[in-house]
Amino acid sequence: MIQAQSYARNAEGLDRSEQQARTAMVRRTYTRVNGKRVVVVKAAVLLFAYALVLVYLCIKSATLGYQIVDLEKQINNLETSNKRIEYQIATETSLQ
Repeated sequence: MIQAQSYARNAEGLDRSEQQARTAMVRRTYTRVNGKRVVVVKAAVLLFAYALVLVYLCIKSATLGYQIVDLEKQINNLETSNKRIEYQIATETSLQ
């Protein structure tokens, strides 16, 4: 069965099939990206990340330094207490 095609014209004088064909042909517009700007933004992000890593490492080394000093003090205290105990042992054994 063949259907009849409408040859009615719209206000612009185009057939409906021509109007549909024109609306189907839409051109896409592409925005051009500035390549230098993208490179600068990426470099800035990398530089910021590198700076954050450096700050983290500086803070970490400072805290490790304080921990080392604290451990050295503990070692010193243990050595002195060990010497006291050795002295007490020596005095107790010499009296007998």
